Order: sequence, then structure tokens, then C-alpha cells
Amino acid sequence: MSQGMLREVCRESLLAMRQSLQNSYEFGSSLLEEALFAEAWSTKGPDYFVFSDYRRNEGLRRLRDVLEIIDYALLLLEEGDDQAPSEIYTKTMKSVSLVKQWARILEASA
Repeated sequence: MSQGMLREVCRESLLAMRQSLQNSYEFGSSLLEEALFAEAWSTKGPDYFVFSDYRRNEGLRRLRDVLEIIDYALLLLEEGDDQAPSEIYTKTMKSVSLVKQWARILEASA
């Protein structure tokens, strides 16, 4: 496979991953908020319900961190610098995985 073709495959894969992460976050957040809204209307509980909580605040910040990592990798792929496309892709996957692991640790300790 040529470098140009490999670069395009890596680029398309990163773009797909980026879109999937955004869609999953939005879908999950919407479902959670709708469930909270339905619960607020159907139960006699407190007058105050939080609809935009951790997921919309810290969760969004962490999502943006991951999207920045992916965007940087896409920039490197576009510039066609000295790194091989597969090396950029692999480093990006490791970085995304590391952010995900740290997020789990931080959430578990909170």
C-alpha cells in the first residue's frame, strides 16, 4: 500500500472515530436528559432537577480533549510530515486510550 493511500485510510478512520465519539456522546446525553425530564414530570419529588450535570460539563470537556487529539493527528496527516501515517495513527489511538483510562480513574475517585 502506498503512503498516500495509507494516509487516506488513516485519515478516514480518524474522521469516522471522531464522528462516532461525538454522536455517541450527544445520543447518550440526550437519552439521560430526557429520562431525567420524564422523571421530573412523573414523580412528586423535589422542585429542582438537574438536567445538565457532569455529563454535559466534565464529560464534554473530556470529549473535547479527545477531539483535539484526533484533530491534531488529522493535521499531521494533512501536512504529510516526516512521521509515517501508521505511526501517527498508532500514537493517536494510544493517546485517546490514555485519556479514556484517566477519565475512568478520575470518575472512580470522585
